Amino acid sequence: MEYIEAKDLNHYLLDLISELSKEEKIVLLEELEWRRKRKDRRRYLRRPFFIEIKYSDGEKVLRNFSRDISAKGVFIESKDPIEVGSNINLTIQLPGVKFPIQTRARVVRKSPDGIGVEFVQPITYIRRLIEREIQVFIKYKIILNTKIFLKDKLPDVLFNKVLSLKTKIREFRNILLKLRSSSLDYYCPVCEKKIPKFISAYIPPRPHARCPNCGSLERHRLDWIFLKEKTDLLVGYKNKIILHVAPEEILKKKFMEIPNSFYVSMDLKNPRAMVRADVIMLPFGNDSFHFIYCSHVLEHVLDDLKAMKELHRVLKPGGYALLQVPITSHKTFEDPTIKDPIERARVFGQYDHVRRYGLDYKDRLKKSGFKVTLYSAEQVIRNTEEFHRLGLDERSFVFFCEK
Repeated sequence: MEYIEAKDLNHYLLDLISELSKEEKIVLLEELEWRRKRKDRRRYLRRPFFIEIKYSDGEKVLRNFSRDISAKGVFIESKDPIEVGSNINLTIQLPGVKFPIQTRARVVRKSPDGIGVEFVQPITYIRRLIEREIQVFIKYKIILNTKIFLKDKLPDVLFNKVLSLKTKIREFRNILLKLRSSSLDYYCPVCEKKIPKFISAYIPPRPHARCPNCGSLERHRLDWIFLKEKTDLLVGYKNKIILHVAPEEILKKKFMEIPNSFYVSMDLKNPRAMVRADVIMLPFGNDSFHFIYCSHVLEHVLDDLKAMKELHRVLKPGGYALLQVPITSHKTFEDPTIKDPIERARVFGQYDHVRRYGLDYKDRLKKSGFKVTLYSAEQVIRNTEEFHRLGLDERSFVFFCEK
């Protein structure tokens, strides 16, 4: 019986998900390649893997969930009292795979959100689970097999020269791309660079979603254009205090570069944020901030009205905020009785979402005290050609909230 070792996990994991189409698998490959080029340490594919994990601690068997898995280990969302150094048995059920994978692991890290474990034994996959070849991987496997063949047949010195030549060819290709930059079709307003195209991302695939240079998504580009064109935030003639809730690295640097500004980032879980706090109980005084940016957070919060009132409380009179949420329904729908992550993923579209928002989200903001102006993406960028050149989504909206 043949096995696939854990080191090949990222590539062969795609084959194991039988529900994905060929186009969706191409999107995942592009995302993995994008991470590799950025030398991103997180080599796992964060989407759309929703992994069911059962682990035993002695006689106790617990059921938890995670979306982050790599060849070396996995992060388990858990508040169970398991100490660092403990050995546990793992049963991992991947979507689309009929048979669960069993392995041993050791707890190496503990945080308020869960435990990080490293596999004691390599994860192996039975060959018959990935017998079905897809055309996407043919080119990859030819390159991989050619590299292995050359390494076996050529002397080390000659093999290293071949690799060196490959590096020089790649550098030459990058030079040619720079020479073509004047004729590139797309432009990212966040990193302010011309690019050949925006790459697809997520499942189901969204074409032209991610900037290959800075990683910005459609919503980041739309929000940044709005702040630049419709507000005075980027004008440095007066001091501004900025609150960034659940900070995205893409925009964090941009906010910190604004002249005469004082930047504060806040998150409940992210250890890199300056302040660790819950959005429903902000540790700031009344009227503290000139501008608040909170994007795709409130759909995770059970009491979103309380969170909105807190954001209104800490905003200065005359200040403004962008409180963005995904609009995925005609009317806002929520059901607090749904607590099972799998059921939440089915009903709300993601395992940690607690509602779907409609355009009546504007009324919820008004109820919290904000004066709200709704802008569609076409109202922010009216030129159709420029709209597509910036890689924007016509289904996006900007909720401009004032106090």
